[in-house]
Amino acid sequence: MEHRQEREEQAEEWEQLTKEGVDDSASCGLGSVRLMPSGLSLQRAAATVSGGEVITDEPVWIRVRSARIEDDAEHMRGPLLFRVMPSWKWQIVKLHLKKHWADFCDVPDAQIRLLWKSIELRDDMAVAEYDLGDAAEARPIEIQCLIIDSGSGASNISGADGSGGGKRAIGLSIDSQVFCPPGLKRLASDALLAMKTGVAPKLTDDGTGAAYMLQDASRRHVLAVFNPKDEEANAPNNPRNRVGEENSPSLRQGVLSTQQAAREVAAFILDHGRLAGVPETTLAHARHPKGFTGRVVWKVGAFQAFVETKDAAGNYAPQVFLTENVHNIGILDVRIVNLDRNDGNLLVKRTEGRERS
Repeated sequence: MEHRQEREEQAEEWEQLTKEGVDDSASCGLGSVRLMPSGLSLQRAAATVSGGEVITDEPVWIRVRSARIEDDAEHMRGPLLFRVMPSWKWQIVKLHLKKHWADFCDVPDAQIRLLWKSIELRDDMAVAEYDLGDAAEARPIEIQCLIIDSGSGASNISGADGSGGGKRAIGLSIDSQVFCPPGLKRLASDALLAMKTGVAPKLTDDGTGAAYMLQDASRRHVLAVFNPKDEEANAPNNPRNRVGEENSPSLRQGVLSTQQAAREVAAFILDHGRLAGVPETTLAHARHPKGFTGRVVWKVGAFQAFVETKDAAGNYAPQVFLTENVHNIGILDVRIVNLDRNDGNLLVKRTEGRERS
């Protein structure tokens, strides 16, 4: 009841501010919609957020756009530029999107994802609880939104081979806010082409979370691996009987379910000089009528280049490996606080006549 009352109070406050500051001529066309003109003063007393931390409520400029460019073109909408208070919950932002984007009106909040640099912004958390940095009107915080399910469900999907209505249910796109090497972008394009020609993602046989092999159109080569965050261990759609709620305790203390995908992307970005050999990884959005677990919705997850390996490190004697390579991996594990390193997930490939981990 307390959380519900708080959301209602914030919604009332939002409505009052928009009545005072929104230009009635603002529309949802192809151009950017600017809300709350700079002449409007938004000043409040300090607010208390989680943990008892007191913050000063200085407005934050954000710009929200679709995570998929084709959605903006299809629905004739442009990015929304507006100010929010640090004490507001992100659910208030969703209410604002519904007010200005017609195709959002009937979509439940649970089916709308707000993303900042691959991090999902939770409804029950305040703006200030994320370290977004400084945000002026000229340089707002860029936020992506993604409707994972518009409510139409799988009933509009036809054609097991991806034909007809099924083609519209197939998609794979790289997250524009996350770094992606050119070669990995090409792999994503090839994987999407294969999916549209009838090659469905294939779930691997082992692991605690879901990992899907994405093959090329000939089905002879694996291009990449996609790990949806909602199918991780202890996540809502885990296919290996390890089901739990989003952001619930996972297999390792300190790492919550649905957060592993972002950690995999971070591991690649932080592997400077590729000294630890982390495969190219980025964040992607994918959808397929047959390939994934759960309803046919847009999945957010880690997209990683497939690397051919010989075996796991546990099947080799320690003297096979170069000390330098082992140290490089250990240093990276310390930097990213890797809590899951073991000889089963340390893979080995042959390089220049030697084994390399």
